[in-house]
Amino acid sequence: ELAEELQEELARLTSYVETALTIARAEQGRLEMNPEPLALKEFLTDTLELFSRLAAAEGRRLLWSCPADIVVQADRSTLKQILFNLLSNTLKHGEQDILLRVRPHRGSVSLLLGNRMMERTQTSRQGLGIGLRLVQALASQMKQTRLAIRRRGFFWVRLQLPAGEKAAPNHE
Repeated sequence: ELAEELQEELARLTSYVETALTIARAEQGRLEMNPEPLALKEFLTDTLELFSRLAAAEGRRLLWSCPADIVVQADRSTLKQILFNLLSNTLKHGEQDILLRVRPHRGSVSLLLGNRMMERTQTSRQGLGIGLRLVQALASQMKQTRLAIRRRGFFWVRLQLPAGEKAAPNHE
């Protein structure tokens, strides 16, 4: 049992160190990015499935909408990591339903994500804040991407991504 606890703590520390190194590389502009056109609705469907199940296990819903024809220009793994951290935050520090809306906006696409913040109590789970720091560092490395975070009873994030061209059909 002690060995299991040590393994869990070691895994947590390893993850923390890896996150800190990723933040440092991003803040120094040393992350390798491979932007590509992403069909956003398909990408979100895959990415949000796990979080929908986690929210449902807590009696909450992840309510989201995205027009079918939206394409963004983004690095797939970086965008997935950003969304993973943001959604983990909404589950950990929020309550009630989680909302995610995608809207096209003159050459860019906005993702709005938010939910009601949990009242600060002794039992609310406090984090190190490293997840949001990672999100900010990653977003700063993605070309033409802007991030805004607001916390006032509600936690809202607006991630603005460059619109992408639809990928040409593959005729081989």
